[in-house]
Order: sequence, then structure tokens, then C-alpha cells
Amino acid sequence: MAHLHKTEQGENKGHLYLGKETQNEIIHLIGSSITNNILLMMKSAKCYSIILDCTPNISKVEQMTVVVHFVQETRLDRVYNVRIREHFLGFLPVPNSSSSTLSQVVLKFLEDKKILLCNMRGQGYGNGAKHEREEV
Repeated sequence: MAHLHKTEQGENKGHLYLGKETQNEIIHLIGSSITNNILLMMKSAKCYSIILDCTPNISKVEQMTVVVHFVQETRLDRVYNVRIREHFLGFLPVPNSSSSTLSQVVLKFLEDKKILLCNMRGQGYGNGAKHEREEV
């Protein structure tokens, strides 16, 4: 805070460390902290469900949106509080929208985030009718 105050007063000369790289690093650190807190809450729940949806971004790269649902239970002085939580966890790039590719992307995401597949109790999909069928 003192650094910003000195900068406003014109006392700081030279490097201000407020460039886009520093701002992006701060945004990344805050985002990682929020995601880690969501994952901690989710992992303390008994089970969870995920919602997935694929759509191209502005540069026409296909991406999958990942949202999680879980029940958060807290207890304070023998009083239970139950909240349904829904959180966005990110966008995952997908090379194509085949069911096998989407499955691999989701499984890798769960593994990377150390989310147990055995605790998943439901899933939802946007554009579900659009998925192409694969012959096995």
C-alpha cells in the first residue's frame, strides 16, 4: 500500500512494477488461490457432480467449461448448515468434440486436480443432443 501511495505522490522513480506482466501474475495467483479453496471445499463433501459444456471461443478454439456442484455441510454448536454450492473451475481446450476425446480431457482434469472419480454422483452436459456417436 505504501508503494502505491508513494507512486501517487510522485516519490517513486524508475520501476513501478505495475506492468501488464505483474498484473497478469497477480490475477493468476488470485485465481489459483480461489480455485484451490473451491477444490478444498469440494473434496470435503461426500460427493459431487459436474456440468460440462463445449463451445468455441472467439478465436474458434473448442473449449469445455467445467462447473462442479456439491453440498457443503458445516456444524457450529450442534447446528448444521447445509448449502448447495456451484462453482466454475475453468475452461479446458479440446482438440475435437468426439466422446472419447471429451472423456479423456475430463479424466485428465480430474486426475490433475486430484478429484476422485469414485465420488462423482452425477453429470450434466450442455449441447448433449449434439454429441456425435462413435462406433466401438
